[in-house]
Amino acid sequence: MVKSQNVEAPGPGAQVELLFLHMIPTRDGTRLAANVFLPRERSGDVPAIIEFTPYSRDTGSPEGVKFGAEGFAFVSVDCRGRGDSEGVFLGHGPEEADDGYDLVEWVAAQPWCNGDVALFGGSYTGQNQWTTAAAHPPHLRTIIPAVASMGGLAPGAGGVPIDHQFNWGMLTAGKTLSSRLVAEAPLHIARLAEAFETHESFRSLNARLGGPWGLPDEMNTTPQHAPWRPEWGPAQDGLPGIDVPVLEITGPYDIAERGAIEHHRRYCRARPADQRPHHHLILGPWEHGAAFEGRPQAGDLQFGTAANVDMMQLTIDWYRWVMDGGDKPAFLTDPVHYYVTRAEEWRTAASLEAATAGTVPWYLVGHDAHHSAVHPGWLRPDPVDSPSFRFVCDPDERTTMLLEQQPNPSGQSHNPLMELPPNYHDLGAHLWGVDPTSGAFVASIDGFGAVYTSARLSEPLELAGEPQLDAWVVLDQPDADLCALLYELRVDGSRVLLSPAVQRLRHRDPSKGIQLMVPGEPTLVQFRNFHWFARRLAAGSRLQLAVRHTGSLRMDRNHHTGRPDGFETPDDVRIATVDVLHSGEHRSVLHLPLAAAADG
Repeated sequence: MVKSQNVEAPGPGAQVELLFLHMIPTRDGTRLAANVFLPRERSGDVPAIIEFTPYSRDTGSPEGVKFGAEGFAFVSVDCRGRGDSEGVFLGHGPEEADDGYDLVEWVAAQPWCNGDVALFGGSYTGQNQWTTAAAHPPHLRTIIPAVASMGGLAPGAGGVPIDHQFNWGMLTAGKTLSSRLVAEAPLHIARLAEAFETHESFRSLNARLGGPWGLPDEMNTTPQHAPWRPEWGPAQDGLPGIDVPVLEITGPYDIAERGAIEHHRRYCRARPADQRPHHHLILGPWEHGAAFEGRPQAGDLQFGTAANVDMMQLTIDWYRWVMDGGDKPAFLTDPVHYYVTRAEEWRTAASLEAATAGTVPWYLVGHDAHHSAVHPGWLRPDPVDSPSFRFVCDPDERTTMLLEQQPNPSGQSHNPLMELPPNYHDLGAHLWGVDPTSGAFVASIDGFGAVYTSARLSEPLELAGEPQLDAWVVLDQPDADLCALLYELRVDGSRVLLSPAVQRLRHRDPSKGIQLMVPGEPTLVQFRNFHWFARRLAAGSRLQLAVRHTGSLRMDRNHHTGRPDGFETPDDVRIATVDVLHSGEHRSVLHLPLAAAADG
């Protein structure tokens, strides 16, 4: 019998053995459901990798096949209360530290494991790696928290409740993954538009839709600000004891970047650098769903070939170095690696702060004429006394909410976890770094924001770090929601989002709790939650800053009364007048982070 010459070699799945639906006991008797992928040709016990997820253990199957074919065991686990696991899912709850500890130790004791266990995953499963590591399971050898969210800080920021609570709540409600329901964007936009028209708060909308879907009600009504919710992250007193190698992955187009960087900074504060010899942070130009792909694209913004890093192979090489005697990935020469867009090159630094050489002030300058996106003020490197700019925050202002009901043919995000809906304009997502080439939320400003544009740059300007905006404002109401959008305005008129920030003014200083604005009193509002970014701005480009009312379907509206979040009614609606000051001791200024010089 003659063999066919067209038979292809078996794929990596043929090299893997599956143990389906294992029930893993935890300390309180709750059992967690897992699929276990093992190398078929193993000669003995092997290192193991765990991901425990609320998004169905089945979503880990491609990684299970990949890691199994590379000689590792991979254990994909449904979080407590999700999928086939027992118990109640509470989302970022403190019980995840115990579950993570118990999973690591159970896996380490299995006959197919050599006692070396690592964690894997991104977003939610990036955060629960930190939570588990802070519990110090003895057999944990390394973690790779990618695009790690932090409850209340990313997604979301600035104390403004966002529609993410509905979509994520529906996605993870009950036992199954409702990805197709969440992908029905027109359904959800119509629901949010109805709530907008009737002045319904997200709190009451949540209840009317049948929420909180098994989650604690406080998760859907508490202002989204992480410093107020420390229990949603790893135990702070456990961070100093994390003594395993750590590889973090995030970047400026990751919707969870604020959270990922906060995790990084908390760990760095808790454990000195000389006690973290194998701690690395990679900041790449990738979207939230592409962290392990190294896909060199964010929306319609394309990057150079240097950005196309095989992050999954780097992950495998890292695990092999830590647990299997391999070489450390050659890419990881310094503690921090970051990609400078438009320069299209990787740079390194001894710390995240060392990537920034210093800051340079750009002053906000007004004029006497009508101001808008078409007739902006200026950003100038020297202080100039000038008239203030006035705009209004009107809860009934419809420009943005109508724009958000229009399909957006560009800027589609990438997420392998679920089928994505047709893209719509979305200010809330833009404030996370999504759709970075959109100028819609600046071009539409007329009366509900202030825009400032610099002169053309005479030479390239390299920036790396987080901008800061010190805005002196006067309100005639106790509260308002403002966002700041910083762009490169290119010679051809197109924009590239550099960094966004957002702030509910009552939450402007989390360390001091709620601080209502005093009507008529000049108040310094410090925007300190801009995204970290690194970019070379071209000669001939301009800087452009917009400070504006939010007015978004995707963000809970502020009626400006100062009443508790979620308890304002249609009868409470007030228009807030905002004056941005530009003179004397009340001069508003944007601080830009200068990039450290490139080596060589």
